[in-house]
Amino acid sequence: ENDVSDEFIADVGSESINDDPKDHSNMVYFVCLLLGNGILCAYNFLLSAPDYYYDVYPNKAERILTLIVPVYTVTQIVGLVLTIVYGHLFSFTSRILASFIVMGVTLLFPIVTSY
Repeated sequence: ENDVSDEFIADVGSESINDDPKDHSNMVYFVCLLLGNGILCAYNFLLSAPDYYYDVYPNKAERILTLIVPVYTVTQIVGLVLTIVYGHLFSFTSRILASFIVMGVTLLFPIVTSY
């Protein structure tokens, strides 16, 4: 009886090792590359925004910079809560496009409120 169960476990173990998914066109690498770029672009914005606003709006740069972090933080928290609660009702593509549109609009918020 033990010989049969040990043989069955050995067979199941060998099948799972041989059936690993294959990434023929390096799509996993490409997706990781895109995600990494997305994270680095947002981080780069936070690092380069002060220099940009000091150059473009020298008199109002400090006011604009005090608004950038709260605007993005509040927007991200609201978006996260909405996605957790209602995310299953929308397709993945519509959620991504909506987030790009909302973040694009929030880029204009500090400039509009400084005048």
